[in-house]
Amino acid sequence: MKILFIQLPLIDHGYNYIGGNVPYASAALTAFINNNFPDHKAEYLPYNAANFFSDKNILKYIINSDYDTVSFCCYLWNIERNLKIAEKLKLLKPDIKIIFGGPEICSDSFAMTEHRSYVDIFFSGEGEWFYRKIFSGSLMNGEILLNGNNYISQPPDNELSSEELCEPYIHNYLNDMPDGSVFIELTRGCPFRCSYCFYSKNSQKIREIDFSSIINTIKNKQSVKEIYILSPTFNGNRHFMDRLDQLVALKHNVRLHTELKAEGIDLKTARKIYSAGFKSLEIGIQTLNRAALKKAGRRADTDSEIIGLQNLLKAGIDLKVGIIPGMPEDTPDDFKNTIDILIENGVGDSLEFYPLMILPGTKIREQIAEYDIKFQDKPPYFIISSKDFTMDQILGLKEYMEDKTGLYASVSRNPDLIQSSESSLCKGIRLQGEEFISLTNDYLDEIVDTNVFSIICNTAVTIEFSVMKNIFTILKSRDELFNLIFEGDFLLQDDEIYELLKFSCKDNLFRRIHLYDEWKSGNSIMIYHYIENYDLFKKADTAYYYTEPVLKVTEVNSLSFKKDIRTFEEPPSVFITPAAYDDLSGVLVKYYSDYQDKISFEEKDNYRNFIERINCEYTDFPFEFRIIGF
Repeated sequence: MKILFIQLPLIDHGYNYIGGNVPYASAALTAFINNNFPDHKAEYLPYNAANFFSDKNILKYIINSDYDTVSFCCYLWNIERNLKIAEKLKLLKPDIKIIFGGPEICSDSFAMTEHRSYVDIFFSGEGEWFYRKIFSGSLMNGEILLNGNNYISQPPDNELSSEELCEPYIHNYLNDMPDGSVFIELTRGCPFRCSYCFYSKNSQKIREIDFSSIINTIKNKQSVKEIYILSPTFNGNRHFMDRLDQLVALKHNVRLHTELKAEGIDLKTARKIYSAGFKSLEIGIQTLNRAALKKAGRRADTDSEIIGLQNLLKAGIDLKVGIIPGMPEDTPDDFKNTIDILIENGVGDSLEFYPLMILPGTKIREQIAEYDIKFQDKPPYFIISSKDFTMDQILGLKEYMEDKTGLYASVSRNPDLIQSSESSLCKGIRLQGEEFISLTNDYLDEIVDTNVFSIICNTAVTIEFSVMKNIFTILKSRDELFNLIFEGDFLLQDDEIYELLKFSCKDNLFRRIHLYDEWKSGNSIMIYHYIENYDLFKKADTAYYYTEPVLKVTEVNSLSFKKDIRTFEEPPSVFITPAAYDDLSGVLVKYYSDYQDKISFEEKDNYRNFIERINCEYTDFPFEFRIIGF
C-alpha cells in the first residue's frame, strides 16, 4: 500500500493561517508506518501544496502520482473541504481507497450525517492504532455502518504505548516551519475530561514521550528558533520542576511555548519557567464561575489561578488566556464578572474570547436537552443559544470585553500582491476595465492555482452594478476565497457593494466561523479599493464600510501621507510601491509596527526590510506565486 496523508489548513484572505497548519498528524503517521511496516510506503502532501494549492491543483497532484490510498486528517476547519476533494477524486480515480480519520471523525460528526459513498472508511481514534490494524488484517473487528458509512472506532483500552509512537520531528519526518519553529509532541492524552473538549476522547491513558527529545533538539538543531511543546498540561507531570531545571541549565536562546494550568504557580516558579525558555504560554481559564467549571468537569481553585496568572505576567511571559462564554451553569452576568475580575487583576491584555463549541464526541452534547442548547449543525459548531444565553448576549459580552480591554481581533489583512516572476503558479490576475467585464468561470478554472485568489481591476471609472453582479455570480459559485481589488481614482458606491456582498453570501465554513464577528468579516469575497489621489482616499476612508479603502502610496502622494499620518485615529490601510519606500521607511516603522495587518508591499525586499526594522522575524516562505495579465 502506498499512502498519501493530507492535512489542509483553515484559510483566510491574507494567508495568516499558514503558520498554524503544521502537518503533525500526517508526519507522525508517515513516520509510524515507514518505521514499522517496510512493505508499505507513506508520504504526506508537501507543505506548499497543502497550505497554498487550490483544490484543482491538489487533485492534479494526486492524479499524477501512484498512490493507491489517500488518507485525510480531519479537523473541524477542513472536513468540508476534505469531503469535496474526496468526492471529485473518487470520480477521477475510482480505484483509489479514501480514508477519513482525525479528531473530527466520530459518530455524531457532520461528516456522518449522510452516506458518503466516495469515502471507503471513516475511523475514530488514533491513526497508529488504525493502521496497525489494517496492516495486520484484523480490521474487521468493531466495524459498523452509520448512515451507510463504513465506520470504525478505536476501543478505549487499545492505545499504543509511548514507546510505539513515532515523534515525527525527532525521526526526521517533519521539518522546521519557515519561521524556524518546530512542534514536538510530549504528551498523548490529558489528565482532565472537560465536557466541551474532545482532546482525550480516544486517549484514556496519558503517555509521555521521553523529555530528551526536547533537550536534544535544543542542543543539536541550530536552525530551531522556537519549540511548540504539544502537551495539554505541561506542569501536570510530576517531573515538571526537574524538567525546568534541565532547561535552565542549558542556557539556551530557543523560545518555548506550551499549555499549562496557572493554579499553584508562585512567583519563584514563574521566574524559573521564564528562565527555562518559556516566553509565551496558553492557559485556559474558560470562566471563573465555579458551578460552571464543576459541571464541565474542571477542578480549579480560581483564586489560585488568578494569582498564578499574575505571577507569570510579572515574570515577563506573554500569556494567551482563553475564556469561553455559554458554558452550562454559567450566565451572562457571571461571565461579565469573569471578564471584570481578570481585567481588575491585570490579565485584560492577555484575554482571548472563544464562544463555546458543541464539538462532536464531547460530553456536552449529552447536555443539550437539559440546557436547551442550540448550535450550528456544521463546523465550527458554535453555540447559538441556550436556556441561559442568547446570541445577542454572547455578542454583547464580546463587545464588552473589547471595550474594556481595547483589544479588537483583526480578522483580515491587506492582500499579498508581491509578484514572483519565477513561479509558474498563479495567485492573482490584473485586468483592465473591459477585461474585467469579460471574465468567465471557465477562465478562472484555468488560472486559479491558489486557495485564496486576487482579482485586480484597473479602471478609470466605477463598474456598472449589473456587470459587478455578473462577476459576483461567478465568484459565488466557487470554493476559493477571493480578494476583489479595484484600482482607480473614483468613489465606489458602498451601498451597492453591500447589496453585492449580500447577494453573494452563502453558507460555508468561512461564514460560520465568523458568527460572532462583524458580518462583513465572514464574506468569501473581500472588496478593496486602491486609490492614489490622496484627497479622494480620505473621502473614501470616511465613506466606505463594506469596501476597504487602501492608499496606494507613490512618489506623488507620499509627502501628503507623511505629513498627515499623525492625524489619523489609527493608521489607514496602505499599499507601498518601491518608489515611495525609501523615503517613508522611518514613518512606516513608527506608525505600522503594531498595525502590520494594514500595510502591504509591492516588492518583497521592502517588506523584508520593514519587518526586520520593527524587530520582527521575517518569514521567507519557500514558495511564491505570480500575478498574471489577462
